[in-house]
Amino acid sequence: MKKIFYCASLNPSIDISFSLPKLVFDDINRIESKRIDPGGKGINVAKFLYILGENVIPAGIFGGENGKILLSLIKKFGLKNIKNFSVEKETRQIFNFFLAMAMF
Repeated sequence: MKKIFYCASLNPSIDISFSLPKLVFDDINRIESKRIDPGGKGINVAKFLYILGENVIPAGIFGGENGKILLSLIKKFGLKNIKNFSVEKETRQIFNFFLAMAMF
């Protein structure tokens, strides 16, 4: 019988990463590319276990429109059996900025 891993994420996030050719102070920074991923510690562990071929059930607290987007991103990644605990407050977003070396 195969093990089932439950990964609890009490504070999941939508991770939005931007790639910049260079960082300019006191001027406009132009974004080269953008990437959106499901994130948060528990979700990241669930993704890692899924990649390793394990049977994973992510569980988390998801709220507002961001919560709906995050659930969609998790399903798109391949994780289907999500235990969703809904709240009214918005799920957080994380913004990361990278200098474009080899991010994408």
